[in-house]
Amino acid sequence: MVDKPLFNPYASALDGLQLDDPVSAFFAFCRERENIRLARDSGRSAPWSDDPIFQRGRFLNVFREDDRGSKAIIRFADGLDKDLPLLVQSLFFARWCNSQETLDKFSSDILSDPDTLKNKLKNIDPWCNHTAYPVEPVYWKGKKYERLDAATTLFEHIKIPLSEIILRENGGIQKIKSNKMKVNTSIDFMKDLRNVFGNKNIWID
Repeated sequence: MVDKPLFNPYASALDGLQLDDPVSAFFAFCRERENIRLARDSGRSAPWSDDPIFQRGRFLNVFREDDRGSKAIIRFADGLDKDLPLLVQSLFFARWCNSQETLDKFSSDILSDPDTLKNKLKNIDPWCNHTAYPVEPVYWKGKKYERLDAATTLFEHIKIPLSEIILRENGGIQKIKSNKMKVNTSIDFMKDLRNVFGNKNIWID
């Protein structure tokens, strides 16, 4: 499956923007965006804001857990807190998929059957979100895995080693940043991650 070219309709949306007080403007944006979410969730009809930019544009929620994708991931991994390897696999799959529409079609049970999962995903176009948080190939023991193979086959194969890496760290992960994965934790943990995801995806400061 070939990734489609990326298109960002908001690439130049802020060109020429000047703000006298960027901090106040940022928090004003957050308050208005949250008010829109509350109004929409209450069942009120649109428009939920008098601001024409909010009426015409699409913006992420202020709190990540309120986004459709986050809710889909939480539903997909629900009830797995007693099965760490499956929880880890479910979260990695959901991250590589990153599509609410796709996640809502499955339960985590299908992860134990990579071939069936892969075939089903091939019939969904697109099966993953190509525009948010681009995912790079994963290298494991010298073999390269593209996005679909990593999401279906590789993570099923390495869910136990990944779980062991996490357990060895004993809760020491403090923060993870998107774009490049950056974790403030032990060097051994970082090296373990590098063994899975490659040097260019894991920074060690």
